[in-house]
Amino acid sequence: MNKKLLMLTLIPLVLSVIVTPGTAIGPQKAEKNPHIIIMPETPGVTAGAAELILPSGGDHSWMADTSEMAIDIMHILDASKAKIPNAYTLDVMVLMAMLMDPTVALEYENKWGYMSYAVLLAVSVMEDPTQVYYASNLTAAATAGQPVVEVVDASGFSVGDEVLISDTFWMVQEVGIVEDVDAVNNELTLESNLQNTYASGTVFVPSETLIASLGMWREGVYVRFVNVGPTWDA
Repeated sequence: MNKKLLMLTLIPLVLSVIVTPGTAIGPQKAEKNPHIIIMPETPGVTAGAAELILPSGGDHSWMADTSEMAIDIMHILDASKAKIPNAYTLDVMVLMAMLMDPTVALEYENKWGYMSYAVLLAVSVMEDPTQVYYASNLTAAATAGQPVVEVVDASGFSVGDEVLISDTFWMVQEVGIVEDVDAVNNELTLESNLQNTYASGTVFVPSETLIASLGMWREGVYVRFVNVGPTWDA
């Protein structure tokens, strides 16, 4: 299977527990707990999950144990409210490897990882491309340490847009704010210099809905997969 397609299939297993409220299954007496969010069913992916939000900014998430679900329980902690020293970097590639390979998943079991706001946006866009207002591919390498990126068509960007920049294979991402749009030369100037170099990639303008849903995690989140599914543990 194509790696990108496989990523789009697997990423929602984790992401849906982080960002999507709804109604479905949950712990006993969950409806009496004001801090409980019950997650919706996702046909063909998961039978639902429940999330207990804690005053500290963390939460506990229970995910249904189905043949498609590799991870049963995970904890999430708002990085703006607490810091966990020595947490590993939870990027798109690590997340994909954990969901594809039982050996990798068990290696990370019960360890805290850090997922940046840019990675949260990236996996959200991968899961649901309709959450992108506009996107254009890079036409030239974008070099770290300077603010200009060249795109196929800059006409859909506006000054003040919050943009997600990702390389072609979703290995590196960052977020920037558009300071100037040159629609003649198809160049975007960002408010800050690029942190990474992109040989190729895409500049996305996430929807206002997506930005609002992830806005509470501007500093990212810490995630701990407490229990990998019994199918994998067996």
